[in-house]
This record gives sequence, structure tokens and C-alpha cells, in this order.
Amino acid sequence: MHFTNLGQSGLNYVLLQSILAFISGLVFSVIYLQTGSLWYPIALHFTDDFMRTAHDTAATAGG
Repeated sequence: MHFTNLGQSGLNYVLLQSILAFISGLVFSVIYLQTGSLWYPIALHFTDDFMRTAHDTAATAGG
């Protein structure tokens, strides 16, 4: 799904984004297998997305 970003971003950025998404998926899978609960990977994914959005918003706002 990250390859849909090719319209807005360069190929190198999208490749890096896809690789990092794959690695994150592996980490989330290991966390699920270790805990037996989906709540930990969901919370981690939410936190990651929230922090990235907050950082991107602050960067574009000049803060």
C-alpha cells in the first residue's frame, strides 16, 4: 500500500517507507506472538502514527 505514495514522493523515499513498514509488521507480529494480545501491537502502531503525524504537523507549522 505504501507504493501508492509514488504520486507524491520519490521512489527512494517510498522504498524506504515500504521496507520500514515491513520491518514494523514483523516487530508487531513478534509482540503479538509473545503477548497473545493484539492490543499491544495496536497501541504501538497508534503511538507510532500519532508521533509521526505530530512531528510532521509541527515541522510544517514551523515549530
